[in-house]
Amino acid sequence: MAERNLSTALRKVLINNEPFEYCHLIKFERPSKALLSGKFSTDAVRYAYYTDAGHNIAFDDGSTSTAGSSNGSQTYIADKILSVGNYSETVEARASGMTLDFAAESLNLSITSDEVTVSSSTLSVPTTSGIDFANEGFREGDKVLITGGTNNGKYFKVIGIKTNNTAMTLSVIDDTISNQSSGTSVTIAVASDELKGPIGEINDGSLKSYHNREVFVYKAFLNPTTGVITGSPVLVFKGIINSTSITDNPGASLRVKWNLTSHWGDFAQIKGRITNDKIHRAADANNRGQKESAIRPEYANDLGFLHAEQTTNILATYTAIEQEMRVKTKKKWYGKVKVSTYMEDVEVERDVNLNFSLQGKTLPVVYGIDRVAGLPVFVDTKSNDPNNIFIAYALSEGKIGGLYDLYIDGSPLVCINKEDSDDRDDSVTTPVDGINVFCRGRQDLGATLGGVKMSGSGVSGSTTNNYTPGNGMAGYGRYGYDPTDEYIDTFYNHYNTTNTSLLDTTATDAAGGGVLDGETITLSNPNTMRLTLHTGTSDQKADDTLVSIGQSPKFKRQTDYFDGDFEYWSPNHRMLDTAYVVLDCEISEDATTVPEIEYVVRGKEINCYNYDYSYAHNGASESASNFTIGQTVDLKRTDTNAIINDDVTIIDKWTFVDADGVVRQRFRFSNPPELGYTNGVPTITAFYMTDGTNTWNMLTYNHVPTSGTGTVPATLSVDVTVSTPADAPVTMDTGGNPNWFFDGFEGITGLFNFAFTNDSLAYYLKNLIFDQSGTTLTQTGGNSTGASSGTHTVVSTDRIKLASSASGTDDIYNGYTIELTVATTTDGVTGKQIVTRNITDYDGTSKVAVVSEPWPSGLEPDPDDVVDNNNAVYTYKLTPAIVNVDDKRISINPSLQLLDYTTSPIYGKGLDVHNDLSLSEWLLAARICDSRGTQTVTGSKTGTAGERYVLTSDGTASGSVVSMGRIKSVGDFTDAAGTDYTVFEECFGKFSKSFMKNSHSYVAGDIVYTDTGYYRVSVAGTKSTAPTGTNPTGFTGPHTSIPLFKLNANGTISSTVKALSRTAAGTYRNYVADYNPANKSFDTGYSLFDSDFVKYWRYLGWNSPHQREVTRHQTSGVVDTSKSVFENINGFLKQFNGILSYQAGKYVLKIETTSDTITSTKVTAANSSSYSGYSIGAEHNPRVITDEDIIGTINVKDAGPSKSYNTVSSSILDPGNQFKGTAVTFYDSNYLRADKNVIKSGTVNVASISSYYNARINVENFLRKSRFNMDISFKLGPKGLLLTVGDTITVSNTKFGFSEKYFRLTNLSFNKDCTVNVTAEEYDASFYTISKPSLPSISGNDQRGGVQASPGAPNSLAATAKAIGSIDLAWTNATVFTDNMFTEIWVHTGNLNSSATNFKTTATLLHKTAGATKVYQHAVGEDNAQRYYWIRHGKSVVQTSGGSNQSKTLYSAFNTTSGVAATTVIPSTLYDVILESNAGAFQANASGVIQNPNEITLTATRHNLSNAVTFTTSPSVTLTGSGDTRVLTKANMGSNTAVIITATVTATSAEQSAGANTNYTSVATVARVDEGAQGAEGPEGPDGPQGVTGPTGNVGPAGPDGSPGPGGPVGPAGATGPSGPDGSPGPGGPAGPAGATGPDGPDGSPGPGGPTGPAGATGPTGPDGVAGPTGNTGGAGPTGAAGPTGNTGPAGSTGAAGPAGPTGGPGPEGADGPTGSAGAQGPTGPAGATGPAGATGPAGAEGPDGPDGPQGAQGPSGPTGGPGPAGAAGPTGSTGSAGPGGATGPAGSAGPTGSSIFLYYSSAASTTLNANPSISAWSSGSNYAFNTVVSFNSKVWAMKNASGISNSTTNPQSDTTNFTQVFSNGLTTVASMTKLTPTFFVSGESRFRCVDNSFFWYANATQVTGGVTGVKWVIEARSDRCNRSRRSRRSKWPKRPNRCCRCCRSYRCSR
Repeated sequence: MAERNLSTALRKVLINNEPFEYCHLIKFERPSKALLSGKFSTDAVRYAYYTDAGHNIAFDDGSTSTAGSSNGSQTYIADKILSVGNYSETVEARASGMTLDFAAESLNLSITSDEVTVSSSTLSVPTTSGIDFANEGFREGDKVLITGGTNNGKYFKVIGIKTNNTAMTLSVIDDTISNQSSGTSVTIAVASDELKGPIGEINDGSLKSYHNREVFVYKAFLNPTTGVITGSPVLVFKGIINSTSITDNPGASLRVKWNLTSHWGDFAQIKGRITNDKIHRAADANNRGQKESAIRPEYANDLGFLHAEQTTNILATYTAIEQEMRVKTKKKWYGKVKVSTYMEDVEVERDVNLNFSLQGKTLPVVYGIDRVAGLPVFVDTKSNDPNNIFIAYALSEGKIGGLYDLYIDGSPLVCINKEDSDDRDDSVTTPVDGINVFCRGRQDLGATLGGVKMSGSGVSGSTTNNYTPGNGMAGYGRYGYDPTDEYIDTFYNHYNTTNTSLLDTTATDAAGGGVLDGETITLSNPNTMRLTLHTGTSDQKADDTLVSIGQSPKFKRQTDYFDGDFEYWSPNHRMLDTAYVVLDCEISEDATTVPEIEYVVRGKEINCYNYDYSYAHNGASESASNFTIGQTVDLKRTDTNAIINDDVTIIDKWTFVDADGVVRQRFRFSNPPELGYTNGVPTITAFYMTDGTNTWNMLTYNHVPTSGTGTVPATLSVDVTVSTPADAPVTMDTGGNPNWFFDGFEGITGLFNFAFTNDSLAYYLKNLIFDQSGTTLTQTGGNSTGASSGTHTVVSTDRIKLASSASGTDDIYNGYTIELTVATTTDGVTGKQIVTRNITDYDGTSKVAVVSEPWPSGLEPDPDDVVDNNNAVYTYKLTPAIVNVDDKRISINPSLQLLDYTTSPIYGKGLDVHNDLSLSEWLLAARICDSRGTQTVTGSKTGTAGERYVLTSDGTASGSVVSMGRIKSVGDFTDAAGTDYTVFEECFGKFSKSFMKNSHSYVAGDIVYTDTGYYRVSVAGTKSTAPTGTNPTGFTGPHTSIPLFKLNANGTISSTVKALSRTAAGTYRNYVADYNPANKSFDTGYSLFDSDFVKYWRYLGWNSPHQREVTRHQTSGVVDTSKSVFENINGFLKQFNGILSYQAGKYVLKIETTSDTITSTKVTAANSSSYSGYSIGAEHNPRVITDEDIIGTINVKDAGPSKSYNTVSSSILDPGNQFKGTAVTFYDSNYLRADKNVIKSGTVNVASISSYYNARINVENFLRKSRFNMDISFKLGPKGLLLTVGDTITVSNTKFGFSEKYFRLTNLSFNKDCTVNVTAEEYDASFYTISKPSLPSISGNDQRGGVQASPGAPNSLAATAKAIGSIDLAWTNATVFTDNMFTEIWVHTGNLNSSATNFKTTATLLHKTAGATKVYQHAVGEDNAQRYYWIRHGKSVVQTSGGSNQSKTLYSAFNTTSGVAATTVIPSTLYDVILESNAGAFQANASGVIQNPNEITLTATRHNLSNAVTFTTSPSVTLTGSGDTRVLTKANMGSNTAVIITATVTATSAEQSAGANTNYTSVATVARVDEGAQGAEGPEGPDGPQGVTGPTGNVGPAGPDGSPGPGGPVGPAGATGPSGPDGSPGPGGPAGPAGATGPDGPDGSPGPGGPTGPAGATGPTGPDGVAGPTGNTGGAGPTGAAGPTGNTGPAGSTGAAGPAGPTGGPGPEGADGPTGSAGAQGPTGPAGATGPAGATGPAGAEGPDGPDGPQGAQGPSGPTGGPGPAGAAGPTGSTGSAGPGGATGPAGSAGPTGSSIFLYYSSAASTTLNANPSISAWSSGSNYAFNTVVSFNSKVWAMKNASGISNSTTNPQSDTTNFTQVFSNGLTTVASMTKLTPTFFVSGESRFRCVDNSFFWYANATQVTGGVTGVKWVIEARSDRCNRSRRSRRSKWPKRPNRCCRCCRSYRCSR
């Protein structure tokens, strides 16, 4: 989380609130024609530059021209801009707007003169002409049109007016300037497009000239004295013109208003690609495909969708067998005829009528894995076989990864599991009846379908045939082409035959690729079918089967309706970038229909940009087996062998299958390679890892090989002699042409990829087929009619000549991708077109490369202008022949999917990855999505954070690594019988697995847990029998524990062991477990979920059933591109908590996750040196918002209960349920109880999440968030510009009781006066289950910024022991110490080497100084121990990332390798003993049975006393232990409510002679805290209301029930609500009327939905209505404000009671003070009467539950609270839900006394306080804050409550020091002691702390009877005094004026 990236100078101005001037700089795109690429020129002349400043301003925005050179500084012209509107940024993907007003008085201004002369760049008239250009209205920046003369029709830009306004300096816009002499009439007219508005001309007969023009708006801050820009102007808005208007006020002004919209507005119009031939080819009115208009030039000649919209009726004929009766006669010799009959089988033909209606539809995009139905784009039968139907189904945008499965008539071809397989196994003699689809493989084993290639190069039995096009191919004349004018470029003139004998009816794939490109699967049920897949590559060829049939025997429709000139299905029918299948289906007697088939698609292959710091191998001959998990390696540059990272650990190693079916190897390291990233783009693109012997070479996604770029040096052209004899084939004599020319006829006879420069010859010959005989080429078929003989030039269309620097080695570039860029310049504007091909052959001698398909017509590499004299420049770039070097994968990471979608020009927005996106932010978001969580294991807690431990294959240190993790933390579950645990992060694999019968393939070394112990897998593979007994087959064991071994820094495995185990009731359990104290049971130890839970992992998009595949956000699904890009992007974001904002001209993607810690950093005199340039008192952190920062009002609102759920449900398309819906529901019983057991259900859309467990996390997050519905809005001064949406802030506000409360920014509206309107939503860490990923950041640089220099090291560290118990440190800072640096101090009890790898995990970070501080005092304690110290500098740097800055820290080396030592000193004059315990109390349940801890340890520390310590207890209990340590067990504690332990040491005679007293004592009290016992008396909490009031408010929601009556009337008012604060939704205002029906308000709650749309307006009002007593008016919710009034009504009364109740509840819990509102803190004081219970107050920490406080009233039982410290039990306060009883709170009035604490003190030096007073002596009250013994200045005094120790027989502690000595405040009389300092208390201070952290005390002296001598001191902490103090102080705070700025024109910020 970070602030906006602004220059340091500007940041200081904003933070310091210094005065400044400001202005806007407007860069306005002027209309022009599109370039050949379809894009527009970015040259500076295409823009107008204006400012609203009072003078011109020069500024370089860093833009570049179309050619890539800098545009340089431009002058922004003043006096044109009248006003600039506001703009906003939001976390929602929605359009924002801005308005600009221009002065347009010079519109259509012109002058005509024959005295005009033009010389060079100056246009002038004589001074005697009487023409004054300035007076005429011409201004700098004007665009002018010259009519007449040598510059007729040319546009120029005025850049200056001079020579007494008789001359103008011009710059070129579209053409050159020609000299002009006077004497010719010339008209000069202002033609500035920005002044025309709606009257602008129509361009190209289609669009207004202003349509789609871009506008950039910068805000510049100027020094008010010098006028110089401070820092750099900030790009505040970038968008397009949405609409315009012009207003003429005669005699006054002429204005043009431009309404701008952010680019989001454009997103609403963009949709996907349609299966329509004309649209696909961008065909013109004559049906010619237009290369420059098509999405890709190749589409213009792609006929794949030619038949996609035809309606076809097929009469399919099949043969059936029927029996017919036959008659047989036989004549006898005697003349009689014998007649007999019999039955005979005969074949008969039957017909079936099949209708297909094809329609053009948008192609979907499939990400991950999903089930889709194909879109039919072609249907026909063979002309000679009507029962053989062919259908082409478009599946999705390509390139996809393959097909995993087919659903045939609803049944999957791959079985779900073993049971399904048993039922549908076609090898079974008698399969289950009714099954027609037999299965192949099992999904739960990861199997998918497999295919076989039956045609193509290298396929056995497949041959290449020439394709003979019809005579009309070139002209495609049937569709309106003029064959003499245009032609269609043929792709290839050949196709491959198919070899069906290769097909396999049982083919499956276990690797994960599925059916791949060009592969076919065959089926015999329910029909005889073959399906061939084409994955949608950018260069895919037409289907061989369809092309072959199109040649012969042809298709039925082809022969019936199309003549021979029409190419029905040719090599040009390619469906580029479209994944499709061709179904060859037989109709038969048993299968008379085409089955319904759906396809499980392995989705789109997308670029992953090495987001996870894993990289493709470069193809070198190396083995990945040389490197293993846990190994330590160095990373080095390939070019220089310089080390990039040394001693990094391999933390992951895995493989995946790419879209071509190739298995790819990847590694990931403990530190990401330092590749010099800038905004996600590495500058080092080739590197390798090495262990000193072996290497593994890797490449980044953007790698380009050496000599991989160049300029095409020559056109590949030759001259041939053409003979055209009449009515005979054309022949060509090629002569002695170069080898590359003849090569065009090799391999495939007749393949002829050349272009003729003679048009008439080209028509007849281009792409036609020739036979070669020597040097003569003869056309195959056809004749020479119309062709011209003679010499003609032929240009190769499938070759390219590379630069002289290219390699001379044959075939070295085979397989490379070549990107050809054609740059042409027209009218001074350069345009580019880019075409990509694959190189199939390379000749090193001639440096000629053959490409995979011909270059598009007109884009052949032709630098010699042989074909087209266009002076184009042809350059190329080669990408290595390494599949996947660009890091393309089939990914289920939603951030990467969204990145692909937004950048795709085919189906998305076509954003530029580097110019339009902050790529580093997107990749960071992708890594957050990939967060893999942690694994918690039970057993030994050996090890420290940062160390790695491994599970080995054989359970010894010599075994191989099976799994590994890095320790995040260790500890013990104190509530779980002392079970130790370790939390691992950066885990590889799992430390244990469940037994998965026949469904999981184990590896050797896996641990399987069972009830009888742990078994180690010894033989890899699947297992059918669970391990039992001793060493069962394939296992060893059972083992009682499993060892993990520490991984050394050098990668070796040490002998240090961490043993893992867990048992329960004598049964072994999975030790990967985490303890849940709420349920007092163990849950799974996986913070996300266990991969063992997932059975159908392959169909979730996982590469393996490995734990690495478990990540926080995973999505698979189909994107409906018939919806707008805008709508789909919002759909994406909802699936993974995404926030997509538009900042500084770039799109920034963030993930909502846990906030970082926001720390206030006030600049003070003490730290000012660390914040050079910042004012004393300024808040350095702009994310910290206080009352002083806020201007005007603060609005806080809540959506109310209608948006607060206790149950949330959703549904996923579950692969385990055949991709059908599976419900996902989550509810919280605590929420349900809080809602009075009324179910409040909500739904959330997780449509793209197919994993149940990921969906469940999302649903839970949504539920948690619904309980926090508070929104806040306010206005900030200029420093608000530093904030960014999506980030968190803290808000402190006294009136609302906000103390650094966290909110997330949802909207920032930037006003033209430099103020910022802020809207934020309530934030709570419970919303999210993950934090940012634990992948380490890169030292020095990362993907979010460039390299930063590390700071220098400090020196001269000195450590000196001076004051008692402390060590003073001093040092010298580095020579260069900047204001963003600090110093870290590290300490350890032993000396260490700071350069050791384990230093930072062994030593402790003691302190981080602020700024340039050079001294520090370490309060060590009086332990006489030695300490060692090290220091180093750190530097917080900001690295730019797309308009957003990211902070990171760089460190210097430590000052020294060995530590600097010092030892604390204890003076001989100090004698003392101090008794301390490791816990203050035992916690018991409601029945009084102690739960934990099991024991409490007490330790006595002696200072200069040599005698042993004597321990005594009161009441008498047994202590165990020896020496200075004793242990009190819970058994020995028994039923005692408190035990006082006294440690006594008697000084020796020598020590007494030296000044020691005779005896020294120290006391500790151990209490027992009973859980919730006090709650019953909660009713008495009446006084509590004050403190608790807030919490009670929460209860308020119930109020609506009471309010209905009175509220009813308010309802009508609600109707008017629309105009209320919620007016923003006002658009929905129309729904306001519905508000009138408000009486039904309760239903209004659903209203919230209203906000979503105008209609929703009623919704919003609904919520407010609910809040109001008139809740009925919910519809009118906006006026819901009236609702609040209702609150004051009945609901209010209820609320009041609530507060009291809570207070009371807490009161008793008061001890639970944390519940605080409850009592211990005076507010609950009244209830305090039960104060004793207050002891439990500590638990009060759960105060949040305070709302239930009413129960707290029961606190009276609080007496047990005496042990208050243990107040942890406070949680019971939550039971306070019974709070209603709180109403009785009034009785709690006695509470005030309760808040008192009594200090017994002896006024005489030798007086002993004896006997506890009787209860009657405590007449002042019975509710007390706590019961403890407090030590101060080594003297012990007893503070007791009245009833908590009434049964104790122990006397209070005594002391010989009088009161004055104890307090050391110089007070000698009781009368003068009116206030005591809180430092008096060593423990328990918080009990007296007000909510604002101040202390209030007063003492009252009274005489105490009952046998006690001395003075009773009453010390009271009164919450009402705290409250009054807050109010009075708040009222005195002045409002800080808004000193935001001074404007350089007439605008000023409000003050």
